[in-house]
Amino acid sequence: MDTPINEVMVSHEENWRAKHIKSITQDYSRAPFFDEELTDTYIKSDRLLPYCLATTEYLMDKFGVSVKVVFSSELDCKKAKSELILEICLKMEAERYISGPLGRDYLDLDAFTKNEIQVTFHDHQQDEYPQRYGDYIPNLSAIDLLYNCGGMGG
Repeated sequence: MDTPINEVMVSHEENWRAKHIKSITQDYSRAPFFDEELTDTYIKSDRLLPYCLATTEYLMDKFGVSVKVVFSSELDCKKAKSELILEICLKMEAERYISGPLGRDYLDLDAFTKNEIQVTFHDHQQDEYPQRYGDYIPNLSAIDLLYNCGGMGG
């Protein structure tokens, strides 16, 4: 079985934090909306999850996203794959589940329908936005969009 994300350990063999911070600073320090707050998310921790959470919270704040975050581990879910997603939806009393396009390949849509949960597939087409270097490259990262165009929140 795969290791749950809340148990994934961070490697201390290389100074990956310093490398990441240096790369981000070199690539974006002259971008119009660059700030150094993101580097504060590089928490000293033995586990990956605190870093992921801090980065997610930072980006949610910058983009003005205000939603309740719930971890599947808090829901005591036992299933896997499509059944896990359905179990989470049921425990959260969801009326709709929004899936990426690949969900078409694995979701048991009949099970969602039987439980009166509508499944919507989100086939995202990103609008072009100004980037600092060369031709537009789609789907780079949230920080690319943030530092080139700015956010909506704090």
